[in-house]
Amino acid sequence: MCIRDSQSIETAIQNGLKRGSLLGYPLMNVRVIVEGGKYVVSRSNPIVFEMLTAQIMQQLLTKCEPQLLEPVVDMEISAPPEYMKDILHDILTNKRGRLIDMLEEVSKFGGNTNMRNILKVVVPLVETIGYSTQVRSITKGEATFSMKFKQFEFVGTSKQAEILENPYNLSLIHISEPTRLLSISYAVFCLKKKNN
Repeated sequence: MCIRDSQSIETAIQNGLKRGSLLGYPLMNVRVIVEGGKYVVSRSNPIVFEMLTAQIMQQLLTKCEPQLLEPVVDMEISAPPEYMKDILHDILTNKRGRLIDMLEEVSKFGGNTNMRNILKVVVPLVETIGYSTQVRSITKGEATFSMKFKQFEFVGTSKQAEILENPYNLSLIHISEPTRLLSISYAVFCLKKKNN
């Protein structure tokens, strides 16, 4: 096999990883090793190598059980203690969030003492759309929150099945025009390693 043929194979592999097997989104954390192959010189050319490699990549990517990932954020919510139960319930049941920690904060300003609780949670980014309005509604305007990107995590088996069943239903993935960043929420995939 000549260098130009191996470049055709590499190109087809890269293209396969860019397209992915679920909804055509790119794959990450994937390593491809070509261990060898047979070919006939008179019937081989770069286009044939590229086409065959693309077919093999599609078959392999379908068999390796890809997982849909979504960005998650660390979120800190500060509110008076009387609202913590409602906020925590909303995060855990409606936002697919996980509780990390809950702290008390006492601040003194002049003669006033102000008691607040700080809730540290991890929430999928897509679930934070409109959260400012929701948390203000729950706490009558007394809560504040901040968030920062943490990592990409698996959406979960049932959520992935729901998205794949109806991939063009935008209400499932909550994409809105002003928040273009969220359009990548479900655009990253990862291949799950099979246990041997």
